[in-house]
Formats: sequence, structure tokens, C-alpha cells
Amino acid sequence: FQAACNPPAYGIMADYFHPKIRTRATSIYSLGIYLGGALSSITGLMIGGVGWRTSFLIIGCIGVGAGVVGFVVIKEPKRGFFEAKKVDETMKVVEKPPPLTQFVNACKEIFRNPVCRWVCIAGSFRFWGGYAIGYYLPTYF
Repeated sequence: FQAACNPPAYGIMADYFHPKIRTRATSIYSLGIYLGGALSSITGLMIGGVGWRTSFLIIGCIGVGAGVVGFVVIKEPKRGFFEAKKVDETMKVVEKPPPLTQFVNACKEIFRNPVCRWVCIAGSFRFWGGYAIGYYLPTYF
């Protein structure tokens, strides 16, 4: 479900927020993953107190309520409001290179930038560790 909702969410954020504060908006949005993981420990306490059925009912009602609020409050913004307007006087038809060439060119462009290079390396280590914990931790419990 997250894989289907992330691209539209980032698209809406790009249209809602000015480029100067867009990174803050996306970081707050991305923080939800970690806050959700942290709040999941409260669910364990709730299950111990009121039972798993009631806990799921409470959490489900909160989720449906948040969805209704989001549906009512978040409106579809005008697309490209913050994008720079470009005037193209010559409408030339440019042939696109093959997909593999496009992919290689994109990789070169990304890895030329040292910040992008380090973010990719850091993300790889983060997910490598996270998946290792997720895969091997249950064998100890």
C-alpha cells in the first residue's frame, strides 16, 4: 500500500510547498514511518490491557478517522504552480536514446554529485542492516 501511495504523496507535496521548504515537508512526511514503528510498542501495551480485538478496533477507527480528515482537508492543488515557466521558441522533435542509455546516463549524473553518492551508500547500509534485523531477529524470540 505504501508503494502505491508514496508517488502521489510526493507529487502533491511538490505542488503544495515552495521549493525552499519542500525538503522540510518531505522529511516530516518520511518521519511517519519511524513514528509509526515507535508507536507500535504502545499497541503491545494496549493488547495487554484491553485485548487484541479492542486494540485493533481502536487503531482501525483512528486510521479511518485520519483518512476521512485527509480526504476532506487535502485538496488537489494546481499542478506545476511552483515550477519555473519556460518559453521554448523552437519546438524541435528530439529523438530519445534507448532506455539502457538513458539509465546509464542517469546513473552517471547521480553519482557525479558526491552528496548523492553518499546518500545512496548510507541508504544501502541502512536498509541492509534493517533487513538483516528483520530477517534474523525472530529466530531469537
